[in-house]
Amino acid sequence: MKKEELRRIFNGAAYEVFEKIYYVFLEGREAHLPERRERVLNISFSGPATGDIIAYFSEDLTEQMIANSLNLDPEEAPEPLRQDCLKECLNMICGNFLQKYNPDRLFKMGLPLYGVPTTKPAAGPPGEDAVASAFDTDDGGYFETVLRMYD
Repeated sequence: MKKEELRRIFNGAAYEVFEKIYYVFLEGREAHLPERRERVLNISFSGPATGDIIAYFSEDLTEQMIANSLNLDPEEAPEPLRQDCLKECLNMICGNFLQKYNPDRLFKMGLPLYGVPTTKPAAGPPGEDAVASAFDTDDGGYFETVLRMYD
């Protein structure tokens, strides 16, 4: 599958999860903002294709997600709850992507890991096979992903 088709499928999965679950509307952006990578998570998957997704969330986006999905004042949300909210978001994005990528096959997903940028020991910047996307949100948040597929 071509890189642009993967990007279209993956971005569609991300848009859908953010809009339906968190009531957050993403808008794609060209330039990545490394300074807004305040929280990082990773999830791996295997099956008909193997890979991982690295996701970066800004603190503004984290607070927006907590307020919208959990109906909590973000200042009252303890750190473990914040991390769980982000883990569940990445889990849903990965599952949604894999279902859209190959709906006829089963995949095994790993557990989302907080604070871990990659499961591969020698990870560098996204290569030609990686699909990197960056988004702004309607309330000033920032979300960035790198999808890497190895098979």
